[in-house]
Amino acid sequence: MLLLAACGAERADGHARGDGEPGIAWNVVTPGAPRIGTAQDGSDALFFVTAATRLAHGDILVADAGNHRIDVFDAAGKRVRSLGRQGRGPGEFSQPSWLGVQGDTLLVWDMVQARLTRFDTAGTLIGTDPPVTDLGSFPRIVGQRGDGSLLAVASAAADWRAGAHRDSLLIVWMRPDGDRDTVATVPGDEQFGTRSPDGRVTETTTLPFGRRTVIAADRGRVFLGTADSPVIVASSDGTEWDTVASLPGPPRPVAPKDVNDYWARLRVTGARAPVGPPEGIEYPTRYPPYTDLQIAPDGDVWISLPSRPSEWSVSSRWLVFSPEGKLRGSVEIPRRNRMLQVGDGWILVSETDADDREIVVRYTLSNS
Repeated sequence: MLLLAACGAERADGHARGDGEPGIAWNVVTPGAPRIGTAQDGSDALFFVTAATRLAHGDILVADAGNHRIDVFDAAGKRVRSLGRQGRGPGEFSQPSWLGVQGDTLLVWDMVQARLTRFDTAGTLIGTDPPVTDLGSFPRIVGQRGDGSLLAVASAAADWRAGAHRDSLLIVWMRPDGDRDTVATVPGDEQFGTRSPDGRVTETTTLPFGRRTVIAADRGRVFLGTADSPVIVASSDGTEWDTVASLPGPPRPVAPKDVNDYWARLRVTGARAPVGPPEGIEYPTRYPPYTDLQIAPDGDVWISLPSRPSEWSVSSRWLVFSPEGKLRGSVEIPRRNRMLQVGDGWILVSETDADDREIVVRYTLSNS
């Protein structure tokens, strides 16, 4: 078991230290953790994991967007079958980006085709819905509620814009009957638009150290943070928003070394050449207060803290708040990773291993 403590002054019960830094809420157990994508023959190789979820009986579903399919792994991490393939027909995908479960039905959202596909638990195709055409390009699904509604996030982006900017995001519940319940329109991620020297190619990328909008859903409530302040709010219908978490401490300053490290360590899936800094970019002077948001089955609110690029290969750090908004403590997860799901005593993360392979790992959480 890897005890991820910053210093001996931290307490294992998750209470704050005297300097205001939260102590450890849980430890991450690394030995024996199932590691998906590590078969010696490459038969389970992953490329661009966008989502994963663990089923009640232990199987793990992984949305392998680069291979345009859903891979099903058993509890030991062995691939048992795949669902779908590349294409636009029934049960085929361009970029599966979200996975959900409703009763005995597996749900797969394709962000490029903007449509939902359903399978039964044996992997048999039930049906593929018509594309959603009234939410713009590439709408995302970030959650669901018990009545079958899906929480969609769609960009209200205008035409391409140069320099740093934030486009708006529309948050809506898509009901099974086809109607829409609008929750809110909020600022999206900070981005940066560039144009090639000949003026023929335009590109929009994430602004380094920029503000990120985080959205999640649980029990019919929408959780939201726009990174304009260190708080996460929640609402059932978008009319009244309650503060459910407030992060302690001031934001970290962005140092010149951080900028150099960012471009030196940046990894872009599918990039054919090293990615360099665009000309004329203006970097924020402070890190955003958070970068990701997850809601645990017990209602705990997990909030990811930004890491300096020099820390990317070491670990990521999360603060955990109770449903009542009390800071329970922190969790540090080894290596550079991306959280896919928080479960009851476990987490699913995507990370890169020592052989430069993209893998999915299920870590156990221990409060001992």
